[in-house]
Amino acid sequence: ENGLTLLLDAEVYDYAFSPQKGEGFKLAIHYHMDQPIMALSDIDLSPGFVTQLSVTPVLRDTTSQARFRFTPEERGCYFDGELEFKYLPRSLYRYGLSNCLFAATYDQILEICNCVPFFHTMAYVDFPQICAGISLLCMNTILRDIGSHTEVWSVEPDGTSVRKPCLFACEDQSYTAAVTTSIFPNMHTFLRSAEFCLMYRKLKKSCRTSKNVTLQEQYPKLCILMLEYPLVCSTDEDPDRLLP
Repeated sequence: ENGLTLLLDAEVYDYAFSPQKGEGFKLAIHYHMDQPIMALSDIDLSPGFVTQLSVTPVLRDTTSQARFRFTPEERGCYFDGELEFKYLPRSLYRYGLSNCLFAATYDQILEICNCVPFFHTMAYVDFPQICAGISLLCMNTILRDIGSHTEVWSVEPDGTSVRKPCLFACEDQSYTAAVTTSIFPNMHTFLRSAEFCLMYRKLKKSCRTSKNVTLQEQYPKLCILMLEYPLVCSTDEDPDRLLP
């Protein structure tokens, strides 16, 4: 088969506090030099389903005539080199709207909270303090509004910094995804599938760690029952022949 296949264990029995209301995973499909903004572009993957994604690239182009005839604000986009982020190195990040919105939010954290987020420390030389305590609360408050800050500091050729509005990229490659789902597992065939033994070994391993506490709370006697059948998934014999 073409593409990538993943079998994911959400471990919902071991969830702690989260601002998210649902169970499962969040997925973002993006260009490799973009900082994805999950609140704006994520796809929710729910446990108990097979989720298939078909990804289609979308190319955006703008003529050279538009580049020289209009300003970025007039044409509504930036060409490469027209906006240079102050704290996103060019070797790792391209110009794009997602990166610009991230950089604008990052600038707000630096200016208002006077600290550097632990997940992106490029500004540590100018703001030598990692966000913690009250400043961490300040950072999280701003991050909750990511996407609403639309002006970013840009480094000009003469070395000065100027605030510019976030616009689209004039030349861009983005992606669209079509999502289909079906219920997983198929209980009529699951015991004979390769996924069953992967899941069984994973749960058996979790039973030997500190996660067995929350696992037992959610599924009483599961770990004890698995230990009673040590040969399941340890041989080539079908698991359904070894289970009661």
